[in-house]
Amino acid sequence: MNLPKIISYEVKTSRTEQRVPVINGVHLHSIYNPFKEAENLIEAQLENLKQKKEVLILGLGFAYHVNSVSEKLQHFHGDNFKIIVIEPNVKVHEDCIAFELIKKKNVTVYSGFESNELYSDLELVHFLLRKPAIIAHPPSFNLYQDYFKSIL
Repeated sequence: MNLPKIISYEVKTSRTEQRVPVINGVHLHSIYNPFKEAENLIEAQLENLKQKKEVLILGLGFAYHVNSVSEKLQHFHGDNFKIIVIEPNVKVHEDCIAFELIKKKNVTVYSGFESNELYSDLELVHFLLRKPAIIAHPPSFNLYQDYFKSIL
């Protein structure tokens, strides 16, 4: 797998009291207001989300953007939507679950899989063949650029 070596991992608290994972010194969310940052990221995707009920998100972080996408899709499509998130860092995913940060409804997370393992999952392959909207979480994508490029 083309993952960078994890030299340091910690969880900080933002000024608005949300948790923020920091990997190798990279904050995966705003240290000021992760909710606002997620809203801004997803606001740029509104037209895409109105037209597509399925979304592939590259990078989980602590799911602020994932939850924002989920809320928008529910608004546009009711309960008829699907989100798949690919997160290379298992620890981030485990902490996200432990801190109860991700809304599970219609969201599937694949974490810690090599790209060839992902493509052996038929559910994921069929999902990708339906050409979902793709949203890259910028800090995660930058941190794991080679990994995500190998998937795409």
